[in-house]
Amino acid sequence: MNYQFDFNFLQGNFGLLWDGLKVTLQLALVSNIVGLVLGFGLCLLTLSRWFFLRWPAQMFIEFFRCTPVLLQIVWFFYCVPMLFNVFIDPITMGVLALGLNLTAFNAEAYRAGVQAVPHEHLDASVALGR
Repeated sequence: MNYQFDFNFLQGNFGLLWDGLKVTLQLALVSNIVGLVLGFGLCLLTLSRWFFLRWPAQMFIEFFRCTPVLLQIVWFFYCVPMLFNVFIDPITMGVLALGLNLTAFNAEAYRAGVQAVPHEHLDASVALGR
């Protein structure tokens, strides 16, 4: 295979690429913050002993973990404005779609971490008054 890489198409387009990189980093940073914060709250809801708190949280997690993120982005960008007559900035919709997806994945990671703590550690912390 004697393929020669040709990057001549990049000449003069570095400004557009830089703008795209900035938008990508903004989306990643803000949606990760949203996912981390809301994921912890959703984790606490899934660990609740009350069914009416636990069930909607589990349904949210199952929905957002079992559908592809690209499908969620398309639904948020195209279907939410059509169905609910709500028109929001595309960057905000992207942050919302990615943030809710990351919320579901982080909630499951937090839940697994909380449930991985042995009961002996919890008993020891109660005995120490913590």
